[in-house]
Amino acid sequence: MAGKRARNIRQANPAQEGHEPSAPESRQLSPAPTSEQSHEQDNPKKRRRRILSCDTCRRLKCRCEFDDGSDTCSRIPCLKGDSLDQYSTTSETAYQPDLLKSLHDRVLELENSMISLKLKLEGRQAQPETRPVQNEPLEVQRKPNDSSVLADDIEPADQHVHESPAEIIRRVGSQLSGGYRRTLHPQGDIVTMGLIDAATASNLVTGFIRRRGHILLINSESDLTPSGNLIYSSPFLHAVCCLHEMRWTQTSEEDSIKHRLVYEHVRDISGQVMLSSPLPLEEITGVLIMALFAAAPSRGPEYLDSWLLSGHCAQQAMLCIRFSDILKRTNAGKSISTDLRSIRLWANVCLVHLHWSATTGRPSILPPSYLHQCKSLLGFEQATMRDAMVFAEIELYVALQKNSYDKPETTKEGICASLTSWKLKWSHLLVETELPTGRMLKMSYNIASLILAKRSLDQLEVSNWSSQDAAEAKAIHALVCEFAAQVITSFVDMSTANSGDLPEFHLLCVAYAILLLSQQDELPASVSRIGVIQSLEEVKRRCDQLKTLSSALRFSVQRALEKLRADVHDIDAVVERAGLAVSVDVDAVAPGLGQGEAFQFGTAMESLESMDFFFNGGYLDLLEFETTPI
Repeated sequence: MAGKRARNIRQANPAQEGHEPSAPESRQLSPAPTSEQSHEQDNPKKRRRRILSCDTCRRLKCRCEFDDGSDTCSRIPCLKGDSLDQYSTTSETAYQPDLLKSLHDRVLELENSMISLKLKLEGRQAQPETRPVQNEPLEVQRKPNDSSVLADDIEPADQHVHESPAEIIRRVGSQLSGGYRRTLHPQGDIVTMGLIDAATASNLVTGFIRRRGHILLINSESDLTPSGNLIYSSPFLHAVCCLHEMRWTQTSEEDSIKHRLVYEHVRDISGQVMLSSPLPLEEITGVLIMALFAAAPSRGPEYLDSWLLSGHCAQQAMLCIRFSDILKRTNAGKSISTDLRSIRLWANVCLVHLHWSATTGRPSILPPSYLHQCKSLLGFEQATMRDAMVFAEIELYVALQKNSYDKPETTKEGICASLTSWKLKWSHLLVETELPTGRMLKMSYNIASLILAKRSLDQLEVSNWSSQDAAEAKAIHALVCEFAAQVITSFVDMSTANSGDLPEFHLLCVAYAILLLSQQDELPASVSRIGVIQSLEEVKRRCDQLKTLSSALRFSVQRALEKLRADVHDIDAVVERAGLAVSVDVDAVAPGLGQGEAFQFGTAMESLESMDFFFNGGYLDLLEFETTPI
């Protein structure tokens, strides 16, 4: 009966059968432990309730309360709907860009610090230990006697300049003043000023580059300025190029007037250039051209001192060119076009200043460390044969400069240790006479030998004479005549056009060599009188053809021809009076005169006047002789 009553109760409440949880399970709000979960899985009759409340509400045994528009229980204090909405809509959007900008600035600051630290470490490393890989193939191809052509230990000459007291204080002052500094401000280009028209200016610049490019190591207008438009990038250099080409294009009186106006304009700008620093490469090139070639409309004493100009040009280049940066980029194989352009300009500046230092007898202002930078010219992949010849000529006049500080070492056999070693080292370039630069290099070697031999002779003449000194002086005197004749021959061997394009230094030395020969009562046996006369006649023909040559060269040629022709005429007259044949080989008689075996005229050989006497008085009183016409 009881069993039947229980069965009826279960049938009346079927939903409670097997579904009513036990008392402990009804009080459990949080998930059961893992052991109980495994126990419930074993008993398929039990089923867990769905959890619809958060932990906080379940502990409070209540339902979750939601605010309008929120899916989060309002009883959770850290996740209230209002705060979350405000943070997500305003704070996040306003704070995130500022945070990114701050992080970006900090990253840039760290990168700059790392770059600065890297540069300092590289600067403290020894250069021989960081030999660039790109120079190794050149090292293999070098001859045994050319081991010093590409230096392994080139130190940047300006490595201590940028940390000097003056540079640091100037940088501080520049930051305080906003970087303002008065620089070169030309009045305007010659086309805008109406001195010449644009078409004429363009033709003049093109003609100048074609005529002088092999000397300046340039091939186009883009080699003078990266922009390729010279008149806008550098009105001064543009005016200088036009000025020097106008000497060759004068055909009328109007052209002469324009030449004078442009010359006066360039002189005025040159004064501003001398006071401005640092100068751009274009302005430095303009000053270099003014020191290289004659530019005055007149052919007389109107000139600028080339030694002064080239020295100022060298100082400006030291301020402008950052040799340390160029050397780092070259060693890393990352050199740019401006690097080669800067080093080529520096090499030309050094060579021109050494030329005029040797010619004027004044000291060079170039420090050895800065001269050493010219070696990096051969380290570029774009280096040419012309670059090698320029560097070789620099070494030649550096050797000559060292001899000028000591007693000249030319012996009576014509041996000079420094010049002889130079000739052995660069003999392969002296035979490259196909290039105009090669002929100029050979001529420069003869000029250096002449200057050194003449200094040796002057040194003997001022000392106390002895019988041995007299014999040595006679031998060196013969060498002076030989070298002078070789200088003239080198000039004649050039074509007429190339001889007219020579820098003023070479033309002045040709005039000096001719003047030396014109003062000789007798020529040594090693010098052919007829050969000298023929060479002088060719020089005179070129002076008549090329109106740009200086009056000093014309005067020297005219005087030498008169003297040598008069000597030949006197020899013929004496031979006739002596009853000898009227037709006499002068070359056979003149050497006898030099050796004292034939006719003797006058007393013993008079010593040559010094170089200063030639340039500052004596025979040159007949004409104002310009020393360095520009």
